[in-house]
Amino acid sequence: MLLLKLGGSVITNKEKPLSARTKTIDNIVSKLKRIDEPIVIVHGGGSYGHYWSVKFGMHTKPAKYDNKGVAIVK
Repeated sequence: MLLLKLGGSVITNKEKPLSARTKTIDNIVSKLKRIDEPIVIVHGGGSYGHYWSVKFGMHTKPAKYDNKGVAIVK
């Protein structure tokens, strides 16, 4: 079994909120299809997770967070 972690900055454009790098993802997928064993993929938040954490003020300081923000970012 192969465990692969794709960093959020690899699969998303951190300069543009909520934007995937679809060509990069397609390229990775085309290469992974050649592997003949089970693959578990985990990923970082990139421009999706970071967008919401900044919006709800969860990116810099430990504090009591808005429950809606925790649900979205989690």
